[in-house]
Amino acid sequence: LVGGEGPVQPIVLEYPIQRDALSRAVQSSIRSRAGQQDIHAEMRHRREIEAELRLSRRRYVDLVEGVDAIVYERNPSNLRFTFVSQQAVSLLGYPLSCWLTDPSFWLETIVHEDDRKNTQAAVNQACKEGRSAQLEYRARRADGEILWLRDFVRVGSRSADRVDTLS
Repeated sequence: LVGGEGPVQPIVLEYPIQRDALSRAVQSSIRSRAGQQDIHAEMRHRREIEAELRLSRRRYVDLVEGVDAIVYERNPSNLRFTFVSQQAVSLLGYPLSCWLTDPSFWLETIVHEDDRKNTQAAVNQACKEGRSAQLEYRARRADGEILWLRDFVRVGSRSADRVDTLS
């Protein structure tokens, strides 16, 4: 090396490095990079699963909405509808919001007054026994027309001692 006033002597700096400490630092860095790769792979896998789930849900909704019947799901403990297919609007003329917000809507508005007692008793019995049932009752459309409905009540449960859904 040459400086402005003649040759410059190189300066050598020596730092004592413990091999174990350096080894741990390098290994930690490698693990950190591998961990980041694992996280990125996990995030990519999660996005793929979420996309598959959205597609599956879309197919399910398309299937349910394509059936010429009212498909529904109810919570048996409070009899609230948690899902009602769009066919309810087409067949009976009431907006879905009525079904989903008022637990008494189906029985008090849809089911004909002369059929309410027997229809409700059949639903209660199906829940109590944990079995499915087939009901026939008169229904009142929003325009006042009366029509007969056949209702296939399926009792769903995830455990032997509890009914989780009516559909």
